[in-house]
Amino acid sequence: MIIPYFGEFPKWMDLYLYSCSRNKIVDFHYFTDCELPRRVYSNTLFHKISFTDYCRLASEKLGIDFHPKDPYKLTDLKPFYGMIHKTDLSNYQFWGYSDLDLIYGDIADFLTDEMLAKYDFITTHSERPAGHFSIIRYSSKYTQYAFRIKDWKNRIESQTHYSMDEDLLGYELNPLMYGFNEIYFHLIKRFSIDSIELYNHFQHLTLPFHKRMYMAECFTTPKPKDGEVWRYNLRNGRIIQPESYRIKLQYGARPFYLHFLYFKKNKYRTLPHHWEDDFYKIPLNYNFETSSGEIMISNEYIKPMR
Repeated sequence: MIIPYFGEFPKWMDLYLYSCSRNKIVDFHYFTDCELPRRVYSNTLFHKISFTDYCRLASEKLGIDFHPKDPYKLTDLKPFYGMIHKTDLSNYQFWGYSDLDLIYGDIADFLTDEMLAKYDFITTHSERPAGHFSIIRYSSKYTQYAFRIKDWKNRIESQTHYSMDEDLLGYELNPLMYGFNEIYFHLIKRFSIDSIELYNHFQHLTLPFHKRMYMAECFTTPKPKDGEVWRYNLRNGRIIQPESYRIKLQYGARPFYLHFLYFKKNKYRTLPHHWEDDFYKIPLNYNFETSSGEIMISNEYIKPMR
């Protein structure tokens, strides 16, 4: 997993890294100028590099002039990480891109040997690649698929954010989805109670040329309501959903990661409540490895269960 990140790590970084450490089937490579975390693990690998030097690296590997003012522009670069980090990936069969605003349960629940043998591109949304979890077989065509995006070079060099990791790559992978998205979001979603299930059904009908690609909604990004609490079990690394959020997952009974997008304040949707400055209530000296309890996560806090 390739994750460039610049500025300052989030408050929950220690919890996030611990959740990574339990998933030995994945190595997480971070390219960053941030102060290194207090605790790192054998599969959380940090490469110190300045934002300027990283942009220079991307420019050299892709033959472009990549010098954005805002590190958020790196999201447009995600589907190109396989080419930028070709040297770093020489010993891996798969590479991927993800985010830090999440915690992992058991990734092996999802990325089974059968799935890894069957698919070359694996992601957790049905209508587009997920910027927070997409996996690509290095030897497959999908490592270089982003070069098919129309006007990709000018879009990357621009200061504008184009959502190349999700929307533009998604439309290139599955052009028929553009028309269906218009119908779905402006008509079907407004009137269909089971709109996600219907969406998944149509999505698979429009993938005739991508039999080696897995795209299905895994419900990793909930919109929490007041009083709903997700629990992360430190003993077995499992994420337990609140009773009010009963989602039948397509690959099994448990979510394999919890994305914090709608727990925190964000630009995509205004929710009644989101995390305030003092939401993270896990002490600095908290030992995740020796604790046998659970971490509670709601739209008000992240804290140990007493």
